[in-house]
Amino acid sequence: MSASIVADEMQALCDELFAAHQRLDPHAIRRFYADQPDGIYFWERALVYDHAEIAKTIDAISSSVAALSLTPGEFRGGVSGDTGWFAVTFHAKRTLVDGREFELDGRLTAITELIDGRWQIVHDHASIPLPQKPWEE
Repeated sequence: MSASIVADEMQALCDELFAAHQRLDPHAIRRFYADQPDGIYFWERALVYDHAEIAKTIDAISSSVAALSLTPGEFRGGVSGDTGWFAVTFHAKRTLVDGREFELDGRLTAITELIDGRWQIVHDHASIPLPQKPWEE
């Protein structure tokens, strides 16, 4: 499989993941994550270790958010054998169920594996950059 085809597949996976998040569809979001007992994920400031915890966290987020808009920015993707990866910057606008709104810029890195003919996330980490470098105050 050529690098450009895999990069396109990683881009499509990212786009589909973002779309599922924007629909606030927990079932669709969960299907992107490999059901592996040794998975390690960073979700909402928590280190999550397995698919059951991912499902619980996704359900909690989906029920506490009324609307979500994700705008992807810079994207890079690649592959080595049956392991792929992508990194993307994004801008998020989130409206909570109580009407509060906030925006943030972030970045997401995901490691994927080709399992049963489908790319699935086996590890991910999202982060929000510091507003400024503490040493430049």
